[in-house]
Parts: sequence; C-alpha cells; structure tokens
Amino acid sequence: METKLNLAEELLLLAMHEEKGTVLLRAQTALPYGLAGALVIELVEAGLLRLDGKNLVAAPGGHARDELLEDVLVKVRSSKRAHALKHWVFQMGRSGERSKRSS
Repeated sequence: METKLNLAEELLLLAMHEEKGTVLLRAQTALPYGLAGALVIELVEAGLLRLDGKNLVAAPGGHARDELLEDVLVKVRSSKRAHALKHWVFQMGRSGERSKRSS
C-alpha cells in the first residue's frame, strides 16, 4: 500500500540531511514557518479553511484527516476573532520554534 505524504511532510524531508537524518542548518530558522504554512495549505485544499480577504476562516463542520491538521483547525475555529493568514503562520511557526528549543 502506497502512502501519500502531505505537503508538510514533503517539506520536512527536503529540509533534512540525507545521510545524517537531521534538519539542515540553513533550513532550521524558516522550517517551522514553512511547515505551518504547509498545514494551512492542506486545510485550504481540503475545504476546511478559506481566505476571506486577508483573514483565514474555518468552514463550519468537518474534520481534518489527521491529528496535526485537526489541531490547526481547532486553533483557527476556537479563535474569538478572525486573523490574517500571516498571523496564523507566525503563531504556529513560533510555537514550533519554542518546542524545538525545549527538546
């Protein structure tokens, strides 16, 4: 059975050193933000998020196909007000940076 990688997984593979299995130094700073953007794109393509002007808006109902995407969807849905796409990518990327430093 062939498993299709999502965009975030493909991006992560591109950022990894082939032999060492570690993230390339030159990719470390931008990678969390790229991964956040890739997750948003996956949700937009699935019809669970959409852009309304500059704001990222969740579609009513529906669930993401995996836990990580669902976490992003829940964050957007639970926000008290709409935020720009830039806000979400920054927030999710920044939280990825913090978890990377604490590990």
